[in-house]
Amino acid sequence: MTKKLTFLSFTVISAGLLAACMPVLKTKERFTPTNAQVAEAQTQTAYNMKDPSSAQFRNLRGIRGKTSKGQSMSYICGEINGKNSFGGYVGFTPFIYDLETKAARIAIRDMNGINIFDLADINSRC
Repeated sequence: MTKKLTFLSFTVISAGLLAACMPVLKTKERFTPTNAQVAEAQTQTAYNMKDPSSAQFRNLRGIRGKTSKGQSMSYICGEINGKNSFGGYVGFTPFIYDLETKAARIAIRDMNGINIFDLADINSRC
């Protein structure tokens, strides 16, 4: 029980720290990303998957805006699906790719359906 709570606490703290790395946009608008930007986002996001070559993407969109400090930010948002260790697809889940920092974040759920990465954080940016 203690190990489970320790792991869960570590997971929640880690997710909070990751969320802090991507500032929230105060203003945002959609834009059409270039083919090169889409390819970059797909490559970098798929790299985080168990089997990058199996990555499938849908609902891709570009979002840009400014933070409360006036910093310009651009993201590519969408959903990614990939194969697990057993070779089966796990289902589409939201992701965000920061075009400036080149950081990709994927909303991951554990076996109990608990969000490890704060899904609301992705939704606030996308």
